[in-house]
Amino acid sequence: MLADIHRVFNERGVSRIRSKELAAALMEIEESPWGDWDGDPTRPLARLLKPYEIEPKTIKFGSKPLNGYLHKSFEEPWRRLLGEYEPPERADPAPSAPEEPTRRRGRWRRFIGRAGPKPAPTGSRLPP
Repeated sequence: MLADIHRVFNERGVSRIRSKELAAALMEIEESPWGDWDGDPTRPLARLLKPYEIEPKTIKFGSKPLNGYLHKSFEEPWRRLLGEYEPPERADPAPSAPEEPTRRRGRWRRFIGRAGPKPAPTGSRLPP
């Protein structure tokens, strides 16, 4: 699977790819077993990549945040398992924002407004 994903990234010359787009490209490779995925093909893709510690991330594609994969997430597994890995020159232009996954606002809201532990009560409020 990693070799096929490497092939997709190289053919397209991109640094990131939408989950659905990667799954569709894998399903189009005739000599690979990925063509028989039923239903939503992004789920089996994510499940097969999990042992390599590669998970889909929310990435901005244009102005829309969508699930996808970063090229750099695959580089270490490619190096380890494919041996002669060399990062290709990518054709896609550098994005205006860094290629880091975006964070959902709700995850960080629980930390907003917390200023630390409450101060200890003053001596006048303590019972005798």
